Amino acid sequence: MHIHTYGSPSAPVLILLHPLGLSGQQFYEFLRPYLKSDYYVIAPDQGGHGDDPGDYISPANDGKTLLRYLKEQGLLQIRLLLGASIGAAAALRLLEDPELQFGHVHLDSTPLLSRSGAKQSIVSSVILKEMKKHRKNPATMDEERAEFERDYGKELTDILFGKFLTYSEKSLKNLCAAFFSNSGIRDLPVELQEKITVEWGANDKICRQSERNIKRNFPHARLLVREGESHCSYLAKYAEKYIREMEDV
Repeated sequence: MHIHTYGSPSAPVLILLHPLGLSGQQFYEFLRPYLKSDYYVIAPDQGGHGDDPGDYISPANDGKTLLRYLKEQGLLQIRLLLGASIGAAAALRLLEDPELQFGHVHLDSTPLLSRSGAKQSIVSSVILKEMKKHRKNPATMDEERAEFERDYGKELTDILFGKFLTYSEKSLKNLCAAFFSNSGIRDLPVELQEKITVEWGANDKICRQSERNIKRNFPHARLLVREGESHCSYLAKYAEKYIREMEDV
């Protein structure tokens, strides 16, 4: 993990945990124009992303590394925590530590599929097969690229597809495993859950299959389903409105 920081350390802390395919810096730069308050922003590159030199390992590994950093720096009061996709999975590990105090937590497109070795193996084999096909002939990605551009715009799509082609096989397998991370989550206090918003797109297949686990893990949180949206697509298309809603909670 490589940790980027922006702003004055005396300002309220905002943690940004990026989604699959982006780096911490890219996530911050995408959202920065819409932040209306001054923050001390902590935007890590999770494993296998951005300036991190290694492979992606797991949400638990990234959460543990970030938690150690926050404690070393004495940053225990967190005004806002935003985690998207794999970033939301890593954020869950921060929520389990009672030393951290949160003002508001926003989890977007949290992958919480029930652990299943068979399903995980199938997902991994399909993705690895697709990766090899696309690396051999990038033109095979054109149809998928058009679909992504409708949800994420050209700029983000270029970043996401460029990153997809550079993931190591180990990172891809571990990213697939990250979707099946439900069994490692402990019950959270009611008073903390009441500070959490969990949102996902109604067309997000991963989150639709995770819905039962999301509701079981967050019975007292605010649950928000975006009709017509897919994985993190509302954030990508309506970033200004998204940030305004998050800051106004």
